[in-house]
Amino acid sequence: MGTERFAKIVNTFGGAFLHVCNECGLKVSLVKSSVKAGVAAEGSCLAALVGIVGSVRGTAVVLLNREGFASVVSGMTGGMLTADIDDPVSTSVLGELVNMVCGRALVSGGIEGAEVTPPHMVAGTNIRNVPATTPGMKSFTLPFDVAPGGTAFLVLALQGEE
Repeated sequence: MGTERFAKIVNTFGGAFLHVCNECGLKVSLVKSSVKAGVAAEGSCLAALVGIVGSVRGTAVVLLNREGFASVVSGMTGGMLTADIDDPVSTSVLGELVNMVCGRALVSGGIEGAEVTPPHMVAGTNIRNVPATTPGMKSFTLPFDVAPGGTAFLVLALQGEE
């Protein structure tokens, strides 16, 4: 995948993340000074990984630190749920957010011939994403501040046809 197409897809996913979060009542902002090639998602305790198959292949992962998890669960449920890593209902909130972000990105970006898998949830202490080292695979991390506190990391690892 060429640099220009990769950048367009990364920007599309970043925009979709901001748009969906805003629609769900979450206040997030991109931390532009910390955007990086590769993977940089320190302190994460929960991740939702979605596979992307078809014309673009790879993964889209949203990782949250503990404070970000609490902010996302509270914001998306109107305060009706408390964030608890051991509660499948509260962790499923992140899975739903990632589903909406990926759907928005594929549609708004006009990424034809690509589909997403159901989200796979991973919880733990200081979890991290290790993308495949397949030739042509590129990865990028977009960090977001989540109000009232915490961080969300959108990590994309993608490979596609030119």
